[in-house]
Amino acid sequence: MKIIHELTSSIEKIFHENPLFFRMYSLPYRGVIKREIELADLSVKETVLNVGCGALPFTAVQIAESTNNKVYALDKEKKSVEVARELIKTLGLEENINVLKRDGTDPINIDFDAAFVSLQVHPKSEVIDNLSGLKSSTKLIVREPRDRLKSMYGSLPDRMDPDDHVRHCMPTFDRSVLYDFSN
Repeated sequence: MKIIHELTSSIEKIFHENPLFFRMYSLPYRGVIKREIELADLSVKETVLNVGCGALPFTAVQIAESTNNKVYALDKEKKSVEVARELIKTLGLEENINVLKRDGTDPINIDFDAAFVSLQVHPKSEVIDNLSGLKSSTKLIVREPRDRLKSMYGSLPDRMDPDDHVRHCMPTFDRSVLYDFSN
């Protein structure tokens, strides 16, 4: 996990300096995030949390641009947060996206309707437990690693049974699952 995290962080910090590079690097994620937005059934004026946004917050950017919703993008690494804030400003999205230095296991004092949890978030089960206990009307969308990579990325506890899911053709993850606590 540490090697993947360091490699991803290095690439993201290079690509943040040019919006064109950011758009090109994010292309493979566009379909993923579109399916996740549909899975979450996001509506207008909802507040979204993106846990583990990294230095290139693809998910936060696409949600904000696609739905015009307010997005709080969280990352626990100071440098990633600084880089993401610069990028959001360059893209002119600072009204829609607020990047915060927070760990998904920390208390979160944000009233949100849906939370999108990135693949690299660790420890996933603690983050999910934290988020699911915050608000009874929350939807959680979590990227799950391919079976062969679960030991590197971690996965959700067996006790959690998703309400729905969508499939993806990505090298590191093949589905996003929905936990709907709004019912």
